[in-house]
Amino acid sequence: MQERVATHEATLSSPVHEFLASLRSPIESLEQLETLLLQPLTTLTLVPQGFRASLVVELQRNELLKMMPFIQDTILNVVLPTWFLPLQEIGHLILIQQFFCPSRLSNTDLPESEVSELSKMVLSGLSSLKAYLPSLNMKDPGPAVILPFVVSTISSIISQYSVDVIYVNTFMTDKDKHDAKNASAIQDWDDYIRVVCSIPSRVANILEGSRDVAGSQSLEQG
Repeated sequence: MQERVATHEATLSSPVHEFLASLRSPIESLEQLETLLLQPLTTLTLVPQGFRASLVVELQRNELLKMMPFIQDTILNVVLPTWFLPLQEIGHLILIQQFFCPSRLSNTDLPESEVSELSKMVLSGLSSLKAYLPSLNMKDPGPAVILPFVVSTISSIISQYSVDVIYVNTFMTDKDKHDAKNASAIQDWDDYIRVVCSIPSRVANILEGSRDVAGSQSLEQG
C-alpha cells in the first residue's frame, strides 16, 4: 500500500491536498497531529465524543471523500509508526479508528447519500488495513505493537458493518442511480467481498499460530 501513497503527488493547490501534504510531513507534536486529524473528521461530522470540532473547516466534503483512500494509506504508513504509542498512552486512538470504522455510520437517521459516502469510506479503509497487515511482523517488536489495534479495527469493521449491512448501503441507497453508478456499486461490492474473504488467511499467516491478539480468533475463523 506504500505504492499508492508514493504514486499520488499532491500537485493540486487545494485545502485537501495541502492537508494530505501536512499529514505526510514531519509532525512535531501530538497536539499538532490531533489538530490535523480533527479537520477532516469535523468536515465529515465524525468527531468522537469528548473531542472538540476543529475551528478550521476548509476541507470540501466531496474532495475529502475522493481523497480518503490516500489519507487512510498515509495514516497507516506515515502517522501510525511514529504516533501509535503516544496516542495509545492518552487513549486517543479513536481519532485514527474513525477514519476506518466511523461510528456515525451506525446512526439510522443519516441521509441515504451520507450513508453511501461513509460506506465507501469503510470499504476503502478495510482495503488499506488489509494491505498494511504484511508490514506488521510479529517477530519485529516495533510494528508488532500496532498489530493488535489493526486487527481489532478490522474485526470491528466486519462485526459492525457485516456483509448484509454493506450490501444494503452499497445498493439500496440512491435508488435512481444510472448505470455508471450502479457499475461502480457492483465494483465496490466485489472489492469488499474479496477483501473480507482474504483477511482470515492473511491474519493467520502474520500471527503464525499466536492467539494473543484481540479479535484475531474471530477473523481467522472467518
